[in-house]
Amino acid sequence: MRNILLSIVCTVFLGTVHAQDNSMRFFAGSIFEIGLNSQNNATIGGVLGFAEKNYFFGIYGTNTFYDEILVKESSYQKSLGLGGLMIGFTLPSEERAHLFGSLKLGWGEARLSDYYDDNSIRSYKNAVFAINPEIGVEVRVTSWYSFALTANYRLVEGVDNLPSMGDYDFENYGLGVVFRFGNFAY
Repeated sequence: MRNILLSIVCTVFLGTVHAQDNSMRFFAGSIFEIGLNSQNNATIGGVLGFAEKNYFFGIYGTNTFYDEILVKESSYQKSLGLGGLMIGFTLPSEERAHLFGSLKLGWGEARLSDYYDDNSIRSYKNAVFAINPEIGVEVRVTSWYSFALTANYRLVEGVDNLPSMGDYDFENYGLGVVFRFGNFAY
């Protein structure tokens, strides 16, 4: 919820910011992804950054929710929260649709949570590092709005303290949609 609110506030604020020339452009956006492996999962989050010519830099935050799993005869909600840096490159193009590639480097927490009837929570958690390369097609709808369709892979390192789980339980291929607001005029 905090990521969604942060995305909305940043989108409203940065959507009105324009650079003096068109070489530097600011943007904010929302991230929605689904995993393509056997584990059902959905990711939501936000991104905040700037673009200089064909390069872009920013920060991001995401939270991935998985189906409940059975561990030690208890049902647990599995989740992965990440935040970090994003860098990328857009292929030069005057067209509305163009290719791009990006790399997200994030730190966060993998967690298993069991919720009880008395509102108590038992959880296992582990600090993790993730690398998430992605490629996509961005479509510039207006000078202030664009959306992108992406394909990515999440590589996770550091899951060693969760029962019956390893790094591979949080790694997956995914497809995503990113909605960006900012100054996209060229």
